[in-house]
Amino acid sequence: MDKNTAEALNAVQIVLRHLMLSLAAASGADLAKLGELLEAAATAPNIGPIAESMLADLAGGAIALGAAGQRKQ
Repeated sequence: MDKNTAEALNAVQIVLRHLMLSLAAASGADLAKLGELLEAAATAPNIGPIAESMLADLAGGAIALGAAGQRKQ
């Protein structure tokens, strides 16, 4: 993967992370459940290694924030 492609994928991942968190906050979604669903999506057959990695990263963030939110309550 060349530098430009890596930078573009990084930008897409940042946008997706913020979009996911914004939508979850606006809808009152259960972040832990959202993370579980994203983890499941990351294991879908024939998804490809880049998509798998990106979905796993999003899942990890959602799960961590969900756990942090539960500890605060």
